Amino acid sequence: LQLRVSKSYLILGVVCAVEFAVFGTGSVLAAALNSDGSIPHPIRMAVFFGIFWGAWFALSLYIIAASCREKLTVTSQTITQEGVFRDRTTEVSGITSVKWRAWPVGGSIVIRYPHSQIKIHFDNFLENEREHLIRTLRGLIPEDCQDNWDVFVSSRHTAPTHPPKTRSAAILCMALFIVS
Repeated sequence: LQLRVSKSYLILGVVCAVEFAVFGTGSVLAAALNSDGSIPHPIRMAVFFGIFWGAWFALSLYIIAASCREKLTVTSQTITQEGVFRDRTTEVSGITSVKWRAWPVGGSIVIRYPHSQIKIHFDNFLENEREHLIRTLRGLIPEDCQDNWDVFVSSRHTAPTHPPKTRSAAILCMALFIVS
């Protein structure tokens, strides 16, 4: 089983990167030029705006990188999580404990092994992939290592089945861009 994060993260990252680049450039130029003389320290404000919008732009680039790089591979022998900055692999036989969690939205699992852990957030994947992943992990890992399964299952039946889509966030970003 090999899964990648939902493509909606790529769309969100690109839309926000463009938006933050435009906001940042506009803010820096407006502050630096100070055409009406209303800003007492225009260069300081330009630097502040550059750092502020630059940080948001960098976060957008991280989201783009994560959508392209992050991958989860589950086989009968190993679980491998590839991230932007590091990769983690554990053999299924080396797993010491597993905690099923209802939080964040969509649920998550923490897989512990002797020297580290792997956290998997189920909401990062499409719904059909998520369900297949949950069934695969539940069947692959010995039950005596698993904790909190009942709470995890009950939370999935009481929580909304369709969390807010990241497309909604992208639309919000675009609306803010158009309004300003």
